[in-house]
Amino acid sequence: MLASVICLCSLRATPSGKWLRIFGIACLICSWLLLFVRAYEPVPRLVGYGLIVLAIGFRPQKWANCAWLLYGLFSLALGITNGIRVNSLGSNDPRYAQLAAEFGHYYVSSDVVATNSFHILDLHANIASVPVASYAEAEPYKRFFWVTLPNFDAVADSVVKMPPPANGWCEERKFSGGVLFRRCN
Repeated sequence: MLASVICLCSLRATPSGKWLRIFGIACLICSWLLLFVRAYEPVPRLVGYGLIVLAIGFRPQKWANCAWLLYGLFSLALGITNGIRVNSLGSNDPRYAQLAAEFGHYYVSSDVVATNSFHILDLHANIASVPVASYAEAEPYKRFFWVTLPNFDAVADSVVKMPPPANGWCEERKFSGGVLFRRCN
């Protein structure tokens, strides 16, 4: 953080970067205005381009060259560590694929399945599913696939944590990482 603060303090505006600063600020203002139009989250993935263009409109002073080099090395090390240690496969994680394949070998119906996972059955087993976050949302469906695997992504929620179904649902089959329930008669 100290290296980033030193680097930011070393930036100075240049005449040649005027339009880049204008474009960067315009992008940030438009991102802010979108908040009034509809549900929108100005996350770095979306507003980052405006920040990059804004930063390119400035130049560091010569005394900060070592600080920028140090900041670059810290960022590179952090990026490599993050890439190695943090799983970002989301719904494409092999453990979800294995669970969906196991489920697909058993399930032969064409009925839509309610589930607490985000489309891992659609993605890996070509079985129509509807993600739900509560059992009230699962009421219209005959089957509920309760995925017990954890989220394997630091950002996306591939699985919603829910307790096992209670009244009205009977266990049909257990899988390694999930349980299929059906409506009790």
